[in-house]
Amino acid sequence: MAERVEFRERIPRECLEQMQVIASGGFGTIYRALHRDWRIPIAVKKLSRDTCSREELLAEARAMDKARFVYILRLFGLYEEEEEGWNSGPRLGIVMEYMENGSLATLLERVKPVPWPLRFRLLHQVALGMNYLHGLHPPLLHLDLKPSNVLLNLELHVRLADFGLSKFKRVTTKQGTERSGDEDDYGGTLEYMPPESLIDINYKPTPATDVYSYAILTWSVLTGEQPYSNLLPKCMSSLLRMHLPRGQRPNMEELKEITGVEGLEDMKELMKRCWHNDSWERPTFKDCSNETEKIFSCHKSKILPAVRQVQDVLMMMASSPSDESRPSVSVPTPAAAESSHLHTFPPSSLGVSEQCQTLRYEDRPCREDGNPNSKIKGQEFLHPAGP
Repeated sequence: MAERVEFRERIPRECLEQMQVIASGGFGTIYRALHRDWRIPIAVKKLSRDTCSREELLAEARAMDKARFVYILRLFGLYEEEEEGWNSGPRLGIVMEYMENGSLATLLERVKPVPWPLRFRLLHQVALGMNYLHGLHPPLLHLDLKPSNVLLNLELHVRLADFGLSKFKRVTTKQGTERSGDEDDYGGTLEYMPPESLIDINYKPTPATDVYSYAILTWSVLTGEQPYSNLLPKCMSSLLRMHLPRGQRPNMEELKEITGVEGLEDMKELMKRCWHNDSWERPTFKDCSNETEKIFSCHKSKILPAVRQVQDVLMMMASSPSDESRPSVSVPTPAAAESSHLHTFPPSSLGVSEQCQTLRYEDRPCREDGNPNSKIKGQEFLHPAGP
């Protein structure tokens, strides 16, 4: 059904039923709903107040609609709602496919460990989706590539979301005032932003911007952790801004302990090339997808049981009475021969990500002791990028 629905320039509130909040973040609020005529579940992202004009959003949505590809989230049209107290016209948003399994961020936090065949397939599909976006004329940059913007369908296939919308995100400056993301930082998320964006006042994003973000996303998928999670928001973001341009990156120590996983060393080398300090030294997504295809091919024969394992875990968690109390769940090893291919990482200290959530680094809670002056040495959370 979804493939036959054409882009609509206006999808009014009256067309939607059973709207339920599923997440909120930098853009606004995200809902699950049922389309009254199409009879399919959809997702609605209502934008924050004064985010953009209808003309700006429509122009961006039309560009997004042209990017129809198997690993790209399907956009159905613009949402409009007359809302009380909304003086500058109707409340705006976008209507998209609903992804049953939420985001890659949710998966990484709830399932520990994600089986290696699935990890490599996820990384390969993200590279394929980004290669398609960059291959458009002109190239369509994502500018906020991270696990919470990689959504997963029932079969755990990738759908890239929120590409091109980062300019409309509300961001917070160090002084606590708000400005739109396209004024000087393009609405990206700090941990995933390339070093050149932190030091060059004339910085303009390029395809290499997304390649760097892909490297940090790769680190998260390989480790099951969030980058720089020892760092504390607001109080410590200045350390990231200082150390990343000097070549420091997420810690590699845990990855060094993992052995016997075919293709892992090649994936780590690709990751390091993608987060190179010099943007012109980073590979293209065509190069990346060629590499990830080779790596995933080594695990292709094991992908179906790996997917079924994770689906079973997610179904079990979905039937849990309380979402807030859900722990991360370990995936059992399918066979003794594969035991060396699985490595359990400690659960993240942060809570479970909400589906489709888009959060900025500065939005996360501060450290438990509440002391913004607590000292954390750079080497405790950062790792030299290496050659």
